[in-house]
Amino acid sequence: MQDETLQELIDSIAGFNNTWGKKPVIWELFDSDADEQKISLTFTLIDRTGTIQVDVHIHDEWQHDPFDHFRAAFRFKTTMGQLDDLSAQLKRFILRETDHVASLHER
Repeated sequence: MQDETLQELIDSIAGFNNTWGKKPVIWELFDSDADEQKISLTFTLIDRTGTIQVDVHIHDEWQHDPFDHFRAAFRFKTTMGQLDDLSAQLKRFILRETDHVASLHER
């Protein structure tokens, strides 16, 4: 992913947290160089203590090989603090301060 795409994710997370999750936020990756790859993350506040649900949809398919594809849909719960941690790690990644991001641990 390019830095601009990661910054869009950071901005989406910041918007979600700043409004305290008053409405779900959807972030989608549609790689313009590879139309077959689509990733969607939906962040939804599910209780007043800051627990959020993340719905993940992944579709990765190479059009020239019908057997080379991956599709997944799953969800997990985490906290808004985990989103803050993810944003901070992504910022360090963009600034080349780290080459690894490990966040959004399942609650």
